[in-house]
Amino acid sequence: MKIKKYQVRSIDEALSLIKRDLGGEAFILSQKKVTQQGAVGLAPVEMLEVTAAVEAVPGSRSGGISSALLAKKYPGAPLAREDDRPAPPAAKPALDLTGIRDEIQPLRQELDDLRSMLRRIGRDRDGEGEEFRGLFAEAYGGLVDQGVEPALARRLTQTLQVSTASSDLADREQLNRNLFHILLASVAGPAPIKPLPGARRVVAFVGPTGAGKTTTLAKLASYFRLIQGKKVAMITLDSFRIGAEAHLNTYARLLNVPCYTVYTREDLDYRLSRLTDMDLVFVDTTGRGARDREGIDGVAALVNAIPRAEREVHLVIPATLKEQDAAAVLKAFAPACPDKLIFSKLDETFSYGGIFTLKARSDLPASYFTTGQRVPEDIEVAGAGRFARLVLSEHQQGDAA
Repeated sequence: MKIKKYQVRSIDEALSLIKRDLGGEAFILSQKKVTQQGAVGLAPVEMLEVTAAVEAVPGSRSGGISSALLAKKYPGAPLAREDDRPAPPAAKPALDLTGIRDEIQPLRQELDDLRSMLRRIGRDRDGEGEEFRGLFAEAYGGLVDQGVEPALARRLTQTLQVSTASSDLADREQLNRNLFHILLASVAGPAPIKPLPGARRVVAFVGPTGAGKTTTLAKLASYFRLIQGKKVAMITLDSFRIGAEAHLNTYARLLNVPCYTVYTREDLDYRLSRLTDMDLVFVDTTGRGARDREGIDGVAALVNAIPRAEREVHLVIPATLKEQDAAAVLKAFAPACPDKLIFSKLDETFSYGGIFTLKARSDLPASYFTTGQRVPEDIEVAGAGRFARLVLSEHQQGDAA
């Protein structure tokens, strides 16, 4: 694969140069506007940067990625037709990741199946769950396979044994219904955002990098602005991530709501003092890793500056994290004094035992699940029944729901 980059004044100029250098089989990978420094005394010039590629000639040992795969990821119009006439310039299509996600999903399933198999091997070796027999052993194994911490899975299965009547010992469906209700009782009910009548609520989102805080904020702001008709404003404290301010401002323009970037406590105090007529003020924060104590303390200092009477802090934790990592995030963000938990990215995993374990062992209520990238559709209240159904594998659910 031969790849070449051009800085030109127009797409027509790029097409001409690409055809000359790479031939009629070349295709465009990307194009974007760039600013080129002008000569002394002259203003900078806006140029078009075009990246093109052509498959290596047969027999070449250069290796690389095939044009078929690149075309799937970066769709672009061919530069010449069979009759060698130049094709008209086409607008660059939006990057569509749907096909790539569809290809990745089976791989994730295979990895989860492999993890389940390894856990079963580990249980056989260490004698985990050997106290259970028959359908109780299946129930225990299913919980652990879903990622529920073994000690918690053992306690749940023991409760199942005690609560099951002797006449139901061989009734798989009844056993599954019993387990569903035990799981239901293990997690508290949901705690979604509830605007205060005649008062303002300031809702802050904290959590690790890449947890989906900004998108979650946009979903909730859209819901309360468009569906509930509330007066909404946005504030971002995220001056660390490139593009974070622009990201939030895009949503704000679409919703026609005010949006501000603040850098200090004084800035935050000033903005909040000017937004007293709002029903809800949503506050985005910089993502920090669980090991970044200094960064988390900085986020916490700003969040804790919000008046406590109207402050509500949601800790966003991706469902893709292992239970130990999720627990480390919960502990690390304690200085931010989170009030509720949001579990994001449910669509990116097949194993939900980790978030169930975290929720069952935490005193914090859960407010929402996020299930995709669509704004505002892919968000739902984190009901206890949904928690239970997530943990139960398909063969266990039966008629439990």
